[in-house]
Amino acid sequence: MTRLKKILFSTRTMTVLLLLFGISMAVATFVENDYDTPTAKTLIYNSTWFEILMLWLIVLFAVNIKTYRLTRREKWPLLAFHLAFIFMFVTHK
Repeated sequence: MTRLKKILFSTRTMTVLLLLFGISMAVATFVENDYDTPTAKTLIYNSTWFEILMLWLIVLFAVNIKTYRLTRREKWPLLAFHLAFIFMFVTHK
């Protein structure tokens, strides 16, 4: 179980998921350009897999905040960066 936990919550996994998130956003842009906004929303933005991806990224950002103790005063800029991503994912419509 510990090995699976290390894989699921690693920084490398987070990097891959952020890359996947960026690629899916790019694909959504092309879909929206070629078809229309409702199609992009249906296929990507409002899909279950995209919501799961964002939820997983929120959890990973929160884990990184705890793991790297970003609440310490000298790490507040990194904390703001991580919280900004969490805020963007939470306010996604």
